[in-house]
Amino acid sequence: DIGFTRPLEPDLLTKLRFEQVQSEPIYAVFLNNHTLANRKRIFVRELASERFVLNDRQYSPAVFDKAITLCAESNFSPTISSTASVASGVIALVEAGEGIALLPRGSISLSSHQVVFVPVADKGAFVDLIIAWSTRHETAAVKAFVELAKRRRKESEASPARTAKNDM
Repeated sequence: DIGFTRPLEPDLLTKLRFEQVQSEPIYAVFLNNHTLANRKRIFVRELASERFVLNDRQYSPAVFDKAITLCAESNFSPTISSTASVASGVIALVEAGEGIALLPRGSISLSSHQVVFVPVADKGAFVDLIIAWSTRHETAAVKAFVELAKRRRKESEASPARTAKNDM
């Protein structure tokens, strides 16, 4: 009845309600032996000559569109070598040497020792995480869960910022 997802496509806005849970920073994902893997942070413009592995737009339009937008704002169009339907597939393709990726921080939990996540320093390098539910099935339990999520978001906004290292 309720799910965590990325921002909704316009055709779903009439069928679903949503509430933003958080904004996740975007990270560049490299093989651990890549020349840029030891960076503390990176700007997307520094990735212009790289091959990209992206989330397939059909399955993750918000993450795909964010990667394309970040590249466009850096005055280049990415060379896309491969796409995958889920973040774990994107990471597997990076591990296979197909290219580098741009993924939200939450994907770090899916990674292996073969890849490194480097924070993207560009303004706007984040993607929202939302909860969504059907307008036809708005039960008391759904409403209570949404209120809990709103409270947790306000609490996290009021507390000191957590670093990526603490989130892992």
